[in-house]
Amino acid sequence: MKAVITRDNFKKVLGLVSHVVGTAASLPILSNILLQTEKGRIKISATNLEMGLTCWLGGRVEEEGTVTLPARTINEYVSTILEEQVILNLKQGNLIVSTDTSSASIKTLPSEEFPLIPKLTSAGKISLGAEELRSALQEVIFAAAAPEAQPELSGVYTYLDKNNLYFVSTDRYRLTERTVPVEQEKVEGDFKPIIIPLKTAQEVVRLLASVADSSALITINQGENQVLFNLPDIELVSRLVDGAFPDYKEIIPAEFASTAVLPRFELMQAIKSAGLFASTGRSIKLNFKPSDGQVEVSAASGDIGESVAKISGEVTGQAQESVFNYKYLLDYLGNILDEKVVFKAINDNSPAILTPSGRQNNLYLVMPVKN
Repeated sequence: MKAVITRDNFKKVLGLVSHVVGTAASLPILSNILLQTEKGRIKISATNLEMGLTCWLGGRVEEEGTVTLPARTINEYVSTILEEQVILNLKQGNLIVSTDTSSASIKTLPSEEFPLIPKLTSAGKISLGAEELRSALQEVIFAAAAPEAQPELSGVYTYLDKNNLYFVSTDRYRLTERTVPVEQEKVEGDFKPIIIPLKTAQEVVRLLASVADSSALITINQGENQVLFNLPDIELVSRLVDGAFPDYKEIIPAEFASTAVLPRFELMQAIKSAGLFASTGRSIKLNFKPSDGQVEVSAASGDIGESVAKISGEVTGQAQESVFNYKYLLDYLGNILDEKVVFKAINDNSPAILTPSGRQNNLYLVMPVKN
């Protein structure tokens, strides 16, 4: 193998694949990356057996070849290089990484030892814009359960219904739903409901942030127990969560006793302030006051003190108080960018609903804390 590539492109791709490198002590090869030449380009892959990530970058390939080497070593070494051009040259089992002023020899292993990243046979696929997918996943992944607790809830439930692609996550204390409209011609085959693992969804969000063209089409390919995300010059394949996602539609209330349209940032700051004084359980109180056109956010602790903040807005319906886990509210408010948020409540024992004001494609359900 011999190839010439730019430092910045090489460094960027190494940074991307390093997140998927495995750490299993029983299989040391997982801490390596697979470096290949393919059709005049350089192909770099990593896997942890749950996910497999492959990236392509341009360069000048002078000799074809394949090799695997420690991900951490090559990643950290390339980050120290100052020159723009990097030469890769495989000699006697070592990869020589050189520039005009520096050179390093990194020991390699035979590429045959590297785990095979599976090729997916697509049964159904959907294409949508990079920013559409990134923002949709970003707005739901925070509510997914930890994998150790409830496996079937440890991911993002994804399904197609009436030309809308739904992304849903829950940990049984809160639930968030985001929809993305999908044109019929962007759907191929039979796309069935799937549960994308939380770590995979987080990785997709991170990868999409690296895509220069936010309107670039991203394809979600569904296979048997696997999903493949096709991004520009990037492929991510992952196992799916095995299990049945609960029928969540039944728990979303249709009628409410109180509604408040509030400035998101002011509400978020008031909740942060109250959180500093929250007692055990992260509990803060929200008091809906329609007659004053305000929602009062408060918390008190015998050990610390108390805090009260009044947020003005459009408050209608009944006056009432409810207690919430402040972290659950901040998780939602911090993952949307809308100027205002609509807060709908029934009573202190029923779920509340938050939505961005002015758009209907996002919904957050949160249970109050029982006194």
